Amino acid sequence: MGYEKSMKQRLSELKIFKKIAKKEAIKVVALGSSSTQRFMCGMHWFDYVELGFKNTDYRVGQFINSGVSNDSTVQWLERFDNECAVYKPDLVLFTVGANDCRLEHSLEKFKKNLMELYDRIKGTGADLVFQTFYPLDMERAKGAWLKIEEYIPVVRQVAEETGSLLIDTEKRWKKLRDYNIELYRALLRDFAHLNEMGNMVLGLDIMRFFNTGLLVKDGQIDYCRDGLLLQHKIDSLDR
Repeated sequence: MGYEKSMKQRLSELKIFKKIAKKEAIKVVALGSSSTQRFMCGMHWFDYVELGFKNTDYRVGQFINSGVSNDSTVQWLERFDNECAVYKPDLVLFTVGANDCRLEHSLEKFKKNLMELYDRIKGTGADLVFQTFYPLDMERAKGAWLKIEEYIPVVRQVAEETGSLLIDTEKRWKKLRDYNIELYRALLRDFAHLNEMGNMVLGLDIMRFFNTGLLVKDGQIDYCRDGLLLQHKIDSLDR
């Protein structure tokens, strides 16, 4: 409970909110792999994050997607300077866990790389929010993917040890998957990737995390009606 409370307190202290209050542009970088990279039609979850902030102030700034499919923490360390630090971000939203599992990196190596990435992100002056990878469809997963749930606790551990904010999508969405796998599959395009609806619900969740949201005008709520209903269902299971 204490950790959750401190997360809420620190949320209001993020640089992005201080700059928005002063009418200054912000820069937000999304760092991750295929769950972060845009590679399909329709709105991506990071689009919803941007929309939420721009609903708050249309001049809010730049949202840069640096996700690359199949990358693990090893590749993120290699490309960090050119695809994250170069933008001088105010906030880095870091979704992590899947490909270190797929490539069977040891948990020790995974944690070591996460700690180094934390240090490098903080070295740019940016705030950092970790995000756990959403739950896989384990009935359809094979091979190394079957160990994904061993990697997620490492992300939580690093977030807690570094005092970082955490969006724990795995913990929250797992309740829907375990409640009704067919309903959960409405969010997925395959066992490990989100479809357009999954991107919508994730985006709505992250909007809410940052205390932003949709506008009644411009048809935003009507457009997102099905996603809002699924989000409400997850809320009912997450109480």
